[in-house]
Order: sequence, then C-alpha cells, then structure tokens
Amino acid sequence: MKPSMQSKHLNGQLAVCMLCDLYLPFFSGASHQAHRLAKSLVERNVQVLVIAGRYPGTAAQDVVEGIPVRRMRLLNSELPLARPFSMALGALPILFKERHHFDILHIHGNKVFSFLPLGFARLLGKKTVIKMTLLGSPDDPATWPGNPLGPLMRLSFVLADRVVSISTPLSDNYQRSGLDPARLRKMPQGVDVSRFHPVAAWQKKEIRAALGLRHQATYLSFVGSFKQRKGADILVEMFILLARQHPELHLLVVGPDAFDDPVRAKRPYVSDADALKQAVQRAGVIDRVVFTGQVSNVHTFLQASDVFVFPSRREGFGTAIIEAMAVGLPCVISSLDGIAAEICSGENIAIIVGSEDPQDYVQQVADLLAHPHAAQEMGRRARQRVIAAYDIESVTEKYIGLYRNLCPPVKAGSDINPKS
Repeated sequence: MKPSMQSKHLNGQLAVCMLCDLYLPFFSGASHQAHRLAKSLVERNVQVLVIAGRYPGTAAQDVVEGIPVRRMRLLNSELPLARPFSMALGALPILFKERHHFDILHIHGNKVFSFLPLGFARLLGKKTVIKMTLLGSPDDPATWPGNPLGPLMRLSFVLADRVVSISTPLSDNYQRSGLDPARLRKMPQGVDVSRFHPVAAWQKKEIRAALGLRHQATYLSFVGSFKQRKGADILVEMFILLARQHPELHLLVVGPDAFDDPVRAKRPYVSDADALKQAVQRAGVIDRVVFTGQVSNVHTFLQASDVFVFPSRREGFGTAIIEAMAVGLPCVISSLDGIAAEICSGENIAIIVGSEDPQDYVQQVADLLAHPHAAQEMGRRARQRVIAAYDIESVTEKYIGLYRNLCPPVKAGSDINPKS
C-alpha cells in the first residue's frame, strides 16, 4: 500500500485549499463570499490557501487580509473556453506543489473544466467539495440538458465528495438531475453581523458627512454590478418615477458601474451601464444619483441609507439582501425564483415584488417612505432574521462540520502513513 499523500494533522487542524476564478481585489459575489468564509475559517484555526486567476496588477503569490493566495496566469484569448480551460489546467501544478499543505479542495463555482482539478485532487488523496453559486449558470444542473458541454459539468459533480447548494432552487435542480442526493449539502451564504449592523441617527449623520452625502436627503441604496442581470434597468426607471414625486430622494448605486474584463482589459463586458446613466441624465436627476464604483466599505453606504432596493433577475442566493437586512434596512426585493421568500421567511421581514414592472417597485418604496415607523420595524425584524439564520459564524461552523465529516481528526499515536 502506498503512503497516503493526504495531509493529516495530529493536532486536529484542518487545511482547506479554495479554488476561485476571481478573488479579491477583483469584484465578484462568489469571490467575496469565498474570502469572507476563508477569514472566518482562519479565525477558527483552519488553514486556508486560495488558488485564483492572475490578472494584470496582481502577483503570482499574494496575501489578502491574512489569506495566502497563489495566482495562475490565464490565456489571453478570444476563444470562449480559453479562460476556464487555462484556469483548470493551471491549478494542477499548484495543487501538486501544495499537496502536503491541504486536506480538502473546495471549488467555488462549477466551470466547464472543473472536473480536472477535482479529479487531480482525488488522485492526490484529497477530499473534494464544489459549491453551486448561481442559478442559470454552469453551476445549475437545470442548464445542462441540450448543452453539449453538459456532460463535463455533470462530471465535476460526480467527482466531488460533497456538492454545496446555497439555496432551495439550486438544491431542487440538483435533485431533479438524478445526481447522488447523499452528496448534497445545503449551506446558506453568511454575513458578518458585527460589521453589517444598524447605526443610531447621530451615527448616520456622521457617516453621511464622511461619505460626502447630504444629511437631510432620503437615500435608496442598491448593491451589485450595474447591469441588466441585476435589474439595473428596473432600478433606474423606478428611481426616475419616484424622483418626480419625492424631491428629497437620492439613489446610491454601490458596486462596479464600469466593466473591464481583467483578462482582456481593452474589451468591455456587455453592459447597459452607459445607456442607463444616459437615461438618468435625460431625466434630469443625475445629480441625485451616486455611483460609488467598486468599494470595500459597502456596510457604511448601507448604514447611510434609508431603504434598500434589489430588483435583480437572477442570483444564486442574494448576499446583498442579507447585508442590507443585517444593517436593519427595510428591503424591497425581487422574488428571485423563490430565493427571496426563503431568505425573508417570517412575518414582515421584507417586501417581495413578483414582477419586473418598475411601477410595482415605485408603489412599494413610496409606501415605506410614507410609513417610516413601519419601515423601521421591518428593518428590525430583518436583522433578527439574519442573526438567526445567516451569521457568518454559524455558517462557518456548518462548513467546519462538513470538512470534519470528510476528514476526521487523526488521533495521536496513529499510523499517519501506513505501509504494507
């Protein structure tokens, strides 16, 4: 029998290698969640190494807020599969080099060639986890039928020891795909409730002053990339209609509003951002909209806000929602194929809009503005819901339980590398 290559810690310490396409400082909801989980794991004595794509301005070896990161160069090609292929292939030598320093490979987001690092990690004797992150993407088994690449997507889930779903719709699609239900684990996204928290009126005044915002204004906020999938067109039309009725109303768009592909820096992503900004300009309310761009202090912009609006068309979970809820904001959000109802389970937690009609959002936001005490109570209930279900500390403990189930601690005196 060959010696085991799996790293086993006599002190019971786990070691996890995370594989992400994008990682900080580049913006991606999945990358931010991966980083949030990585930091929380490290705080609980779990070793974490991140492997990610290397883009212009980043080094091959990096440390991001205490998390070691190994970055690989990606193919600079116009071919649609060049990036995921180079990502999967480039991870293999790093996995081999670091093979004595991790027990579990955890991939955030299923890509076309994710089966390569998953299969290689299994050959190294490692346990494997893959996380589904977005409905309607290769993560989602419902997208595989009729897709010539579907069998490769499916192979990744077959090779994984555990598949993590972050929402009921993703879990349901997995179950309907005929994959092994015993491998599925449902884990929500998490939020740091000590960072995302409500503030008193005097604190909000100070925050607005520090951010250069108007003290007496009423601010709606939106967090996410300013693009069609996120419902940016609905947001803009809603605000234009509301602004005519409420001269004190302003809008905070917190997140990237310019989209340069970090691999092909001169080629922008397909985005309606410029057209939507022009619509705001034509409506004469551009001076009442703040585009923050990518920021690291999302929580402070939420704390400066009065109402959160999120008309997104498609998510895997909707982390921005629980961040706003944690701050105690009343939220007007899209249904997200049932995800919103799951997040906001309970009475008077948030307002869920079941259509893409901007007028429906106008009506709900106007009602909150007209009833500030009811809005405040909704925000209070929303934070209670997040503390109970989505605190990053409790989510992290669930992941540690998952990892421990795959890699039980080795008792002192046991034979780490048995030979026959």
